[in-house]
Amino acid sequence: MTLISPAQRAYRRPLVFAHRGGRALAPENTVPAFDAGLATGADGLELDVHLSSDGEAVVCHDATLDRTTDATGPVAARTAADLARVTATGHFGVNLEHRWTGERAGIPTLREILARYPGIPVIIEIKAPTVEAARAVVDVVRSAGAIGRVCVGSFSLVAVDAARHHLCSVSAARALVCHASSRASSPK
Repeated sequence: MTLISPAQRAYRRPLVFAHRGGRALAPENTVPAFDAGLATGADGLELDVHLSSDGEAVVCHDATLDRTTDATGPVAARTAADLARVTATGHFGVNLEHRWTGERAGIPTLREILARYPGIPVIIEIKAPTVEAARAVVDVVRSAGAIGRVCVGSFSLVAVDAARHHLCSVSAARALVCHASSRASSPK
């Protein structure tokens, strides 16, 4: 089977990705936001990942829950099941200026998002600057069979190097791994 990259599928036009799922339309990095972003015609999704206390890759932009949920404290201090129970749909908008009246949602796992949107290209930004976060993301992407439709990036060179190394060690190096702050060290 030949894999076709998302860029090859978008013949002669740029791809459009719903940033944090479409945070101007629905609460960022939640299922309602991803649904809304795709419903408006986005080609793919961009999302952010941290690790839960039980090592699960969870979809949340901030390292803490305070700004986007009804809970407080670090994302890394709670299990994925606990994070699914917080309310992440209180507000939306670029500055969270709008009150959300749609369906309630918690913080999803990366596994849930990749399963819910099969075939949809996804840009995953690893927020946690750790080897463990990178390994968790690569393992989820690989087990979801999503290697050919995912781009993994980070501002952390540690996370990028770990993701690249782990991809190669599992013979799944078809995903693009990039370091957002340093293009000079990228292979040409």
